[in-house]
Amino acid sequence: MGSRQGLAIIGLIVALLAASCGGSSEEPEPSGGDTATTTTTGSTDTSTTAPDNATNTTQAPPASASETSATVTIDGVDYHFGDNRPGDTCSPDFFGGFFAVLGGEDFEGNFSVELWNEGTGGGTDVSNASLKMEVNGETLDLEANPENSWPAAEAGTSFVDPFTYEGNTASGTIAFINEEVAYNADLAPLDPIVADFTVTCADG
Repeated sequence: MGSRQGLAIIGLIVALLAASCGGSSEEPEPSGGDTATTTTTGSTDTSTTAPDNATNTTQAPPASASETSATVTIDGVDYHFGDNRPGDTCSPDFFGGFFAVLGGEDFEGNFSVELWNEGTGGGTDVSNASLKMEVNGETLDLEANPENSWPAAEAGTSFVDPFTYEGNTASGTIAFINEEVAYNADLAPLDPIVADFTVTCADG
């Protein structure tokens, strides 16, 4: 081998070694590089749900009353009754029913009502009412009982319905028949006299 050829081969080998030992063309990532870091932060719901007051089933206590009173309204006119006589009474828990007998002022007239919800009392008790007074010189002797009948009014014509009683108060509607004329068959069929009523028994 000539000296020139040998030098060429040695130069080639050196070049190859230099190439193999050279750094990569890609630059290394810096240790503090812009590597994206994702941090997951739990989302905590700090909202507070207000209590649902619509589901509150607590019943308000019955209204207190210092005096027993009743109001009966007929044709828009109010007639007032109360504990005005020795025999007047108002019992909001009468064997499960509601019972009141009350007098008008100056002992003018009286109003009584006996109410029974279904299943109360003896199971056969019938709600009924009566009202006796004088209006504009006319005597009214009003009765309401679905079991009563007269020549001018069939059974079921008079009644107390609808009505409600809770605590010391009762209210409702009454269909009265005036007994002053109910025995006159010539007047059949009599239309009932409709009245609204409210009764409140005094506490104690």
